[in-house]
Amino acid sequence: MPAEPAAQYVMAGEPRLVALFKGLPEGPGNGLVRTECNGRQTVFCGNVQSGLKGAGRPEDRQVFTNFTKSVSKRIGCGAGGVA
Repeated sequence: MPAEPAAQYVMAGEPRLVALFKGLPEGPGNGLVRTECNGRQTVFCGNVQSGLKGAGRPEDRQVFTNFTKSVSKRIGCGAGGVA
């Protein structure tokens, strides 16, 4: 664990990287969303370390949702609400 609390947000669209997330619990509450962007499978993953859980404003799940919408829009997942 790092000395400082951290949060990581990742988007993966490369098939070999997307496969790494197979079988993990999905949904915004679990920090893992799958969708299709420009015809390819894409995964959005968010992880908030325990030192930051519940400290975000807006709350953690909303930060992840905002991340997926913003990146989705930039990489061609429709209007950004698909992910």
